[in-house]
Amino acid sequence: MTPKLLVCAPLGMEARALRHSLGRNTVLRTGFGLRRTARQAMTLPSRDFDALAVAGLGGAVTEPITSGDVVVATEVRGQGRTVLCPSAPLLAGQFRRAGFAVHLGPLATSDHVVRGTEHDELALSGVLAVDMESSALAATTGSCPLAVVRVVVDTPAMPLARLGTPGRALHALRQLRAVGPVLEQWAAAVAPRQALLTAPRSLGAGVERGAEIATTNWKVGLRTVAAQADLLLMAGPVDSSNSRRLVETEHRCGARAYLVDDVAEVELGWLAGAKTVAVTAGASAPPVLVDELLEALGGLGPLEIMEHRVVTESFQFA
Repeated sequence: MTPKLLVCAPLGMEARALRHSLGRNTVLRTGFGLRRTARQAMTLPSRDFDALAVAGLGGAVTEPITSGDVVVATEVRGQGRTVLCPSAPLLAGQFRRAGFAVHLGPLATSDHVVRGTEHDELALSGVLAVDMESSALAATTGSCPLAVVRVVVDTPAMPLARLGTPGRALHALRQLRAVGPVLEQWAAAVAPRQALLTAPRSLGAGVERGAEIATTNWKVGLRTVAAQADLLLMAGPVDSSNSRRLVETEHRCGARAYLVDDVAEVELGWLAGAKTVAVTAGASAPPVLVDELLEALGGLGPLEIMEHRVVTESFQFA
């Protein structure tokens, strides 16, 4: 069953831009500002949806973000709380592949139009952009997958009170119309799933025969794991010849296997329909990359992590 997406847009013109590709039933106009949005947010628990996206126009607080750029929020700050968006790197990567100029980072919600030194204060705290609605909606999602996307209209160098604002707003709305298909791809990847986690195998202190046996056993064990999964993600640098060979071997055996050295490289289309994902790592992969992959997968729905030992080996040499 295809996951059901609900997209919240504050203004009528934003809702119309998104409905161009998403349809009327998918997009809910929530109203301008925190108070109106908070009232609409109270009705969300009664609606039928599997994934919630907040999308519209916003303002950048730092350079080099410019008008028409897309900001994908890793977290939403506002009203004294912070709501995380763990799947944001996956969504940002999909936007980049679709040709958008994308920025990934925190977004803040304000109860007024941000001006002057407020830009600097927000930028110093790591915030990339600001809006007037997202935190009220994000606070109601609970464990539901959440995405927050804003197309930039104004920046510190080009504030709202400038003659060029209408032209920039029209450009941003055209960009917003194109956001819809990427949000649909994100929603299609939403699902409860299982992650089969395998630890990278150490090959010892450079003993040639031991390394050869270990590599062979690792390939056999990895093939067993891949056979149990709908998708295999191997974390590691793309210039690692050993990791590339392992992935190529799995491809030849019919497995859907990919080598990734950044979470944003994982395409949402790979995850659509994949209920079991094997996550492993090459010997030279940074351990944090596996953690980032699991965190992003968890942002797409409930994730059960099962550790899978591929092989245990012991070597003795005279």
